[in-house]
Amino acid sequence: MRLARARIAAAEKNAYWVRLRFEKGAASMAEYLASRLLCFDAVRDSPIRGPEREKAASDYRDSVAQLVESVRGKVESGNLSTGDLAAVEYRLAEAEYWLEEVRGP
Repeated sequence: MRLARARIAAAEKNAYWVRLRFEKGAASMAEYLASRLLCFDAVRDSPIRGPEREKAASDYRDSVAQLVESVRGKVESGNLSTGDLAAVEYRLAEAEYWLEEVRGP
């Protein structure tokens, strides 16, 4: 479990720095999404279950939902394409699926 927790901490640290770079325009949308997915994957691949696992899935879903809203605004202003929006909307659907899967029946 120690190594799993170390992996989670490393993924979260990476996601923090990628988010800062993304907000400054120095990291791409794909890099940002990948960094958030690494955080969820680190928990999903670990023996962690229960509320902590659900929180990781929820955090991932929430971060993707925020990105979808940001991309929608950029599409409306002409800075991004509808293809970019479709890509993040897919990620949101995937994140919602994983959250539902974690929550169970």
